[in-house]
Amino acid sequence: MWSEKLKPLQNNKQYDLRILMLLWFTTIYVCQFPGYPNITGSKLIVEGNSVTLTCTSSGAYPVPTVYWYRNVQLVDDTQTTTNCVTSNTYNFVADKSHNLAVFECQVDNNVLQNKLRTTWYFHVYTIPNQLTLNGSQTLSLGTTYQWACISTGGNPSPIMTLWIGNSQFSTGITQTSVLQSDKTYTVTSTLSWAPSVSNNGQTLYCDVKHQETRGYNMQTASLQLTVNDVPDVTITQPSQGSSGQAITIQCSYISNPKASHVKWSKGNQGITVDDYKYNGGSLSNPSLTIINLAASDQGSYRCSVVNSVGQGDSSYVTLSVDTSVSGPDAAVVVDDTSGLSSGEIVAIILAILFVLLSFLVVCCCCKGYCASLCGRKQEQVTQKSRT
Repeated sequence: MWSEKLKPLQNNKQYDLRILMLLWFTTIYVCQFPGYPNITGSKLIVEGNSVTLTCTSSGAYPVPTVYWYRNVQLVDDTQTTTNCVTSNTYNFVADKSHNLAVFECQVDNNVLQNKLRTTWYFHVYTIPNQLTLNGSQTLSLGTTYQWACISTGGNPSPIMTLWIGNSQFSTGITQTSVLQSDKTYTVTSTLSWAPSVSNNGQTLYCDVKHQETRGYNMQTASLQLTVNDVPDVTITQPSQGSSGQAITIQCSYISNPKASHVKWSKGNQGITVDDYKYNGGSLSNPSLTIINLAASDQGSYRCSVVNSVGQGDSSYVTLSVDTSVSGPDAAVVVDDTSGLSSGEIVAIILAILFVLLSFLVVCCCCKGYCASLCGRKQEQVTQKSRT
C-alpha cells in the first residue's frame, strides 16, 4: 500500500514530507475504526434447503476479524478483505434445529474497547409428514362415531379440514395443535358424527394445507364409508279378492347389508309359507300369494325383511274378500259366518245327496206306503182284474 502511494514520488524524486504525513494520517483515519457489522440472508427457509448468511464490516486498520457464532459457539472464522471491506459468508443446510436459532456476527480488530455484534435468526419451515385418518368404515344408522385425523412434523402449524364427499364439516370437530420438542407441530382433528343412509358409499376426506412448503398441493387421507341399516320394506295395497280365487300382495325391499330372510304376518300372527295355501315370501320373491281365498283370509298383512342389523317392517295393508258368487268357479255360496272352508262345504253337499239317494233306494226295495214310488200298487190292481 505504502509503496504504491510513494512510487510516484520516488519516480519524480520528490520527497515532500508534508505530503507523506498527509497520506499517513488519511490512511489512519479511513481504515482504523471497523464499521458496524451488516448481515444479509433469508428470514424464511424450508428444511433441507441451503442457507447463506453474509456479514460485512467496512474500514478498520488493522484488518478486523469477522466471525460467525451460533448460540455463542463459533461456527465460522473464515473471512476475506477487499478495499477495506471484510466479509464472512457462512453456508449450511437448514434443519429443524436451526429454527429461530440465534446467529451472531462479531467484529473486532483489538482497537475497539468492545466487539461489535449483530444477530440474525430465521424460521425453518418443515414439510408435514403424511397424515393419518383413523376411524370406522362400516357404520350403523343412528350411531355417532368418531374419526381422528393427525398431521405431524409440520412447521408452521398446517391447516386441516374434514369433508364428506364435496361437503366440508363445520360442526362436530375438535382440533388441537401442539408444538413438539423438535419445533414441529402435531395437529389433531377429531370428528364426531352420526351418518345417514345417504352417506352409504361416500368417502370421508381429511385435507392438510401447508402453503409454506407445499404451495397449493394438499395432502389427503380418506376412508370409504358403508352405512348399514335395517331393510327398507315397501308393501302395496291389494285390490279386493274373490272367494275361491288367488291374490298376491306385492312386497319389495332394499337392504344393506344383505338380507337373510323374509317374514309375513297377519295381524300379530306369523304366516308359514307352505306352498299350498301360501306361496312366495322368499328373498328372490318377497311378495305373498294367497291361494283359494276365503272369508277367513280377510285382515291386515305386513311384510318384514331381516338382515344382520335388524328387522325392517312394512306398513300394514288390509285384504278384503268378496264371498258372493263371482264366476263359474264359485258354485255354492255359504254364509260368511259359517266359518267353513270350501272343502267342508263340498263334503256336506255330497253327504246330503248320498242320504237322499239311499232313501230312494230303500223305498224302492220295500212294500207299504212307499211301494207306490216304485209302481207296486199298479201291479196288484192288474192282477185282481184278471181273476
